[in-house]
Amino acid sequence: MKRLVAAAINGAGDLQAGIAATTAFRWQVGIEDPHDRQQLLASFQLGNGAMATSGTSQHGEHIIRQDTQRILQQATIITRDLITADIWATAAISLGPTAFNRLTAGRLQSVLVDQADHIVGEEGQPC
Repeated sequence: MKRLVAAAINGAGDLQAGIAATTAFRWQVGIEDPHDRQQLLASFQLGNGAMATSGTSQHGEHIIRQDTQRILQQATIITRDLITADIWATAAISLGPTAFNRLTAGRLQSVLVDQADHIVGEEGQPC
């Protein structure tokens, strides 16, 4: 008898994943370079958790910015559930890296990418 040990749902690149408590399986997930979607900026192993990315590369400037310098072009959050990841990814773009990191104080795993494709923030614990 075969048993399901992992499942994932992907919607427009945002991902909710789960694994059985009895498995060592981990999903291999990557964060695309916003200028070259064939390249990865970072990769992670994900067990029970979610990953969401927000930014300007696919939909242009669609987020109201509190950060008037528009430092970030992409923010990816990895956390336990997809709604939380999606909300915080959008908040990071709006706030900019300094205000976002001050607000979250390292409680979220994040990869923040500036306009020059530099990773300017990576904090928190993996799921």
